[in-house]
Amino acid sequence: MNCGARIVHSSGRNNPVPTTDAVIEYNGGIVLITRKNPPYGIAIPGGFAEGGLRLEENVRKEAMEETGLAFIAKGRQPMAIFDDPGRDPRGHIISIAYAGRGYGELVAGDDAAGARVYSIEEIKRLIAGGTIGCMPLAFDHAAILAKYLELRDGLLAAKPFSRAGVVGRFRPLHLGSATLLEALCEHADEVIIGIGSANRYNARNPFTPEETREMIDRHLTQRFSNYRFVLLNDYGHIREFNDGKKWGGEAVAAFGNLDAFISGNDYVRQLLGPYYAVIRGTDIIPVENWVMLSGTMVRVAMAKGEDWKKLVPAAVGDYLEKGGLVQRFRKEFGLETLASLSDATLYQGGAEVEKARVAGG
Repeated sequence: MNCGARIVHSSGRNNPVPTTDAVIEYNGGIVLITRKNPPYGIAIPGGFAEGGLRLEENVRKEAMEETGLAFIAKGRQPMAIFDDPGRDPRGHIISIAYAGRGYGELVAGDDAAGARVYSIEEIKRLIAGGTIGCMPLAFDHAAILAKYLELRDGLLAAKPFSRAGVVGRFRPLHLGSATLLEALCEHADEVIIGIGSANRYNARNPFTPEETREMIDRHLTQRFSNYRFVLLNDYGHIREFNDGKKWGGEAVAAFGNLDAFISGNDYVRQLLGPYYAVIRGTDIIPVENWVMLSGTMVRVAMAKGEDWKKLVPAAVGDYLEKGGLVQRFRKEFGLETLASLSDATLYQGGAEVEKARVAGG
């Protein structure tokens, strides 16, 4: 970050210098920062374009550094470009402005002395030349925010994601993962559902990929058609591949370009974070709709002969029961599942625990 000195192009030429700025929708308002370096004032999060990054990657990076939020630009395209030579006192600096939503916990960082959510009424007051806490908007950010308000109705009408991805074993599909897939289909034009551990059949993966797909289809097709599947193999049990790099590479190849990847699995977030904007499912599901379940809980209930059907969608319960899949599971893996109850990490999460589970099968 340049702290206020006049910008000189590295070539010595008097060329404009590009920046990316992020109008971040969050909790019903817009996130603005208070700059800790000159030029002082209230500002839209952003920063200079860095070599080796696409502009959309750059704006995500700057938003994360200054606000702690994963920023997903609408359509992954700029909202507008602002190129007035006098817009920045440091020199001829062009702003490529994006608009989208922020996900995660808001925390100021980098050259932001503070960051908070401003209501639309506060934004309008700042655009009109007012101040908040004796501080005005910096640069020409009033023009950028005015353009956002002009386009806001259309931006809000569009789904947050054009293409989004998610991966899970879904063995079986339970109420928690069903709620996540429903929310994702509501938030994205196209959803790519990765069925993980497609090459494994064991106590943790007691249903085939085809059976898992059937479970998801039977539930989702009642309301949605904007999704498709990819199969992902598991290599964690193979020593030369247990660093996750092979899995990560195949996942990126299978999912392709995405606006967002949704995962609450810390190990998956580590592997795919360099390639995608990774957000948690709880970022798109209202807190009152959260369902805290795991496939392990359902399989244990099945093995014990308890009421497992209350933990899965009705269509999934009917499919598993009428197809004899629960009886098969109990016969093949019931005792092994019950024996696993002595494992102290059975219901624990975290990247290291999940990595160990994958390596062990």
